[in-house]
Amino acid sequence: MSAKYQRGAAANRQHPFVEVLFSDITESREVLNLSELVREPLPPAFQQLS
Repeated sequence: MSAKYQRGAAANRQHPFVEVLFSDITESREVLNLSELVREPLPPAFQQLS
């Protein structure tokens, strides 16, 4: 059982980590729907002071 913990947190993941770069997506010529990617307004603490 101790060998399980010696492998580290990465070995304990249910799904493997896969890094997908924006360049990978653009090179694939897949059409992306970005309409759902809307940033919520930032809290007042992050607003720029004039």
